[in-house]
Amino acid sequence: MNKNFIKNLICPVCKKGLKVEKSLLAKKDKYIHAILSCGCSKYPLFYGILFMNKDGKTERILRLISRKKAENEEVPIFILQRNLPLGMHVFRFFSRFNLFKHLSFKEYLFLMRILGAINEDWYRYLISRFTRNDFYPAKVLSSLVKRNTGVLDLGCGAGQLISILGKKTSSQKICGVDFNIASLYMARKYYAKNSNLIYYDLNKKLPFKDNVFSYIFASDSIHYIKNKKGLGGELKRIIRTSGLIILTNIHNRKFAGTFSDALDYSESIRSYISYFRGFYYSLLSQEAGKRLSLVNPKKLTVFEKGAKMFSVVFYKSHKFSNIFHKPNLSISQE
Repeated sequence: MNKNFIKNLICPVCKKGLKVEKSLLAKKDKYIHAILSCGCSKYPLFYGILFMNKDGKTERILRLISRKKAENEEVPIFILQRNLPLGMHVFRFFSRFNLFKHLSFKEYLFLMRILGAINEDWYRYLISRFTRNDFYPAKVLSSLVKRNTGVLDLGCGAGQLISILGKKTSSQKICGVDFNIASLYMARKYYAKNSNLIYYDLNKKLPFKDNVFSYIFASDSIHYIKNKKGLGGELKRIIRTSGLIILTNIHNRKFAGTFSDALDYSESIRSYISYFRGFYYSLLSQEAGKRLSLVNPKKLTVFEKGAKMFSVVFYKSHKFSNIFHKPNLSISQE
């Protein structure tokens, strides 16, 4: 994690800023292994990934670091997965002889698949992420990002979108948050080496100060969040006045079986919103003068396995009211 980025973080419990209590391994501009603390809690930074979710995995990492057992940069994150007895031995062997650095992303992904660390569906999803139709909207909308701006990727997965965003702005100003440790490990190793990664449950209050990010992306992740209404309020809190909240690949596959005919399937984002009222109306509400405007990039809607996948952009500043008419983005305001 980059040293300058820590100033943007707060404890989600006491709301106080975080500081480095102990550094075990650091480079010139970033920490590899460390312990961050506030007024009430301690948060371990392990292999460049900050563990901020209060659960057993975070506690295990904290104990590991406290005993100074994490002094090498290349540490297999899978020590946290107790359900992989054979895999544990293989990962320890690879780590001991520093073999991980010789594996490509595809080779590493295949190794995890045969050892049972990830299932077949997740393997195929990750291996084809860059070429999937449902990734296209995120790639197109990433062109809106300006240089030297802070970007948050919610549900960042293995970091493929971060690798694209890193070509638009400084990688050190990008933060990825996910609740899957295996994905974060791959992001740190392959696609988001210089970005800031956090292990955290997005159903909770976000661990960031107010008005931190200029862009917030969530690609193929919003529909997995249960507390959508709470997340909507948090996104408004941490986005800057001149910022954009960009949600892509949000789908209603869950409701596909309720339609008797394809013609009944939701054809507009306004209709789609009715399935997730709490989330969208928390973003569109006028409380505290933080009303956001909604834009629907209609031509970026894609179909995948019988589900219609929308892209939505929220913004505060009226200076964006015309930008979405760019021909190369094929965006129109609804």
